[in-house]
Amino acid sequence: MNNEILFKVKCIDIESPYLTVGKEYDVVEVDEGFYKVKNDGQWYYDSRFEIVETPPKDKQEFSEGDN
Repeated sequence: MNNEILFKVKCIDIESPYLTVGKEYDVVEVDEGFYKVKNDGQWYYDSRFEIVETPPKDKQEFSEGDN
């Protein structure tokens, strides 16, 4: 399992006894309508979550005229 965090989500609807409404989870994989969360490595429907935070980009972006 890849442990790189892609973004954070908050559970807004329970489908599993392993999820808690209102709790934030780290997403480590995405696949056509599903998120794999870091805490247990299980796949859950993305409709059960809302995105709350995306990690900062590793590379710097420059505007025209920057050196």
